[in-house]
Amino acid sequence: MSLSEKLNFDREQQALATLGLVLLSGLAVLAWLKRPAVLHIEEAPAPVLAAQWDKALVLAKEVRINSATLEELERLPKIGPALAKRILEARQRQGAFSRLEDLLSVPGIGPKMLETIAPLVTFD
Repeated sequence: MSLSEKLNFDREQQALATLGLVLLSGLAVLAWLKRPAVLHIEEAPAPVLAAQWDKALVLAKEVRINSATLEELERLPKIGPALAKRILEARQRQGAFSRLEDLLSVPGIGPKMLETIAPLVTFD
C-alpha cells in the first residue's frame, strides 16, 4: 500500500469515526429529550396543586352523600358535573339516600361506580 493510499484510508476511517460520533450524540440527545418529565410540587401550577389536594382530601375524608354540595360530589372519582347534578336532583326528588344501593336509582351510576365510590361515601 502506497503512502497516498494509506493517507486516504486513514481519512476515511476518521470520517467514519466522526460520523459515528455525531450519530451517537444525536441519539443521546433524542433519548434525553424523550425522558419522562418529573413534576416537582414546587414547580406545579396552582390548579394542578389544587386538584392534587382535592383528590387527597377525598381519599382522606369521606363525603356525606346526603349533605354534599355539587363541588364535593365532583371530587369523588368518576363523578363529573353532570352526574353530581343528577345525584342532587335524585336526592331532592326521593329524599335522603339510606344505603349505597339507593344510588343505583341515579342515571349513570351502576355497580362499577358504586364499587369505586363505596369506601368514600357515608349516609348520615
